[in-house]
Formats: sequence, structure tokens, C-alpha cells
Amino acid sequence: MNRWIFFLCGLVLYSIISCKTMHLSYKTNEKLLSAATDTAAVIQHIYKKINENAVHFQWLSAKIKATLPFYNNNENDKQNNSFTINLRIRKDSLIWMSLNGGLGFEAARIVLTLDSIKILNRINKNLTVKSIDYIESLSSFPLDFYDIQALITGHPAYYNTDLLSSSNNIIYNKNEHNYLLKSNYKKYYHINTWVNAENFKINKLIIEDAATKQSFTTLYNDFQVIDGNQLYPFQNTFKLILNQLLTTEIHLQTTKVKLNEPTTFPFKVPDKYEKVF
Repeated sequence: MNRWIFFLCGLVLYSIISCKTMHLSYKTNEKLLSAATDTAAVIQHIYKKINENAVHFQWLSAKIKATLPFYNNNENDKQNNSFTINLRIRKDSLIWMSLNGGLGFEAARIVLTLDSIKILNRINKNLTVKSIDYIESLSSFPLDFYDIQALITGHPAYYNTDLLSSSNNIIYNKNEHNYLLKSNYKKYYHINTWVNAENFKINKLIIEDAATKQSFTTLYNDFQVIDGNQLYPFQNTFKLILNQLLTTEIHLQTTKVKLNEPTTFPFKVPDKYEKVF
């Protein structure tokens, strides 16, 4: 269960889409190209549509079934560990998670704020309190609270509106279904993001550390309408490759999600729990 806790923390903190340095190429279609006479206009159009079609909320609550496959000795000896995640978000303020094992017991409770993370480990009976930078050390990728929130909700992260006027190094590739957005972040990270050309939802993200070849892949599927007219991905797969011998993935199946219903974020620490800083 400990590796579930730390792997989940690392995954839930990753960005969806990035644009901090503008080495960008994308796949587009004739209709979009005819609607924009220059690349800057196309970029503005894509990001405008992504923002318009993102999940808009102030409060979010979800119940998620998580499956973490692992291999005992070889690829043919595969087993699955399953657990449930109860997720609550107050937008731009707090993310709360409760991780429950197969028998229904709570294994851990996690709270993320703009500058900190707290992990209440009920198995080892301790409380870990760290800076939000701790998540980056777990996942090996640059993260902050807003990136984590973006990963969960499908909204662009690493987003810089000043770059929307740039038209440098842009390559057009026609595809009737997707836009492929390619960008670099901090010169070391190569980011590929696939965006559905019809609903402007993110289908796939691959980010790679050019120096270490470590990579993170996320897939979004089974988009369903919630809250009247918003599309939300009910199936997610995250895969983290740290080296040739260490690859971890997790599959998430959302079973229930509610928007804009105020909720609470209980986090009571028993007196006997050890504090870890």
C-alpha cells in the first residue's frame, strides 16, 4: 500500500498540456486552417476552444476505482492491486483524497494546498508534512498545485497567454480527428499532447525528460456528459517510466462525479501518530 500512496501522489500531480516555450507543431484540419490565416490565430483558436470545453467548477467530488498492476518476477506473472479513491477539490485552493483498500479500510488520507502536501498514513500510523515540491521529487517531473489540478480536470497547465502571439517553429500536419501539440518546457522536457478536433478534450499526453529519457504518459477515455453539458473522462491510464527496469502504471475508472456541491475536507490526526517532516 505504501507504493500505491506515493505513486498516486506523483501521478496526480502532473500537467495536462504545456506551452511555456514555443517549439510547437500540431495536427489540424482544413476547416480550422481556412478559419485562420496565420499560425498565431490558429494557436489562439485551439486554446480558446480548449478553455471553452474544459470542465468548469468551483467544487468537485468523485469516486474512483484504481487498479495498479504489478509483476512478481516477469511480465507473464501479472497481478492487480485495486483500491478506491474518494476525491474532493476546492478549485485553486485544496485537493483532498482518501485511499481505501480492497476490504474497505482507509489506508491513507492526502491533502494538497498551494504550498504543501500532508499524507496521513494509517498503515504506518504517521503523518508526513512536506512542501508541494515533494511531489516533484516523487514523480521526477516539475509540478505545482495548479498542474495537479489540471491533470485531474483536463485543463491546460504550463499555460502562458503571452506565447499565443508567437508563430515561430510551427509545423502543420493534417488530421481529421486530432491536433498534436508539441512543445518544450525548461529545455529538458519534450511534451506531446493530442487534442480531439471535435470536442477539444485531451486524449493523450506524453512528456519526456530529454536528459534522462524518463517519461510520463496519460490517456483519457470514456468521456461522459456531467452537470448538464460538460464532458468528463471516466477512464484514465497513467504510465510512469523511470528507467528500463522501473515502469509503473495505474488505471482509474471514475464511477461517480459531482460538480459545484460544497463539501468538507476532514483531516484529523490521532495524537499517537508520528510526525514526519
